[in-house]
Amino acid sequence: NLKTKGFDNLHISTTDVLEKGGLFNWLGLIKDLRNQRYDIIIDLSAVETFKAGIKRWLFIKLIGAKETIGRDTDGRGWAFTKKVKEELTSNEHEVERKINTARLAGADIKEYIPKIEVEESRESRMDDFLKSNGKIILGINVGAYRPSRRWPIQASSRTSSCCRSAR
Repeated sequence: NLKTKGFDNLHISTTDVLEKGGLFNWLGLIKDLRNQRYDIIIDLSAVETFKAGIKRWLFIKLIGAKETIGRDTDGRGWAFTKKVKEELTSNEHEVERKINTARLAGADIKEYIPKIEVEESRESRMDDFLKSNGKIILGINVGAYRPSRRWPIQASSRTSSCCRSAR
């Protein structure tokens, strides 16, 4: 709990919606956040590109927080006073990366177990599906947020075909 560490003015915000909003939305957000006089900014997101590093640095500097905590993805975490070093293409799971950043901010995380939340009304149906009477279940996730990270549909199709023929 950050309030017990002396951080009384807590605000959780996302800037994802501003990507399409243009400069005036950004300037308005920066003005509002700067007026709040935050002591600390904690950013759990990866800094995926050089351009993103510059935008993040400028955004955070204009807000004016005294302390900034975030991820130093491939050396692009210039905006942060405290940072977790990481490589964009490492084998570490995204959840682990966010937890490492939260730990740096003072979160006491001893252990975590990833889980999928299923509504109670669907739980027995999911149990039956996963048991599947001895059938092999294969899940393929070909999507990604960034188009440059999406797997080509032809590769997904070939992989599915290979898996079917390998049974």
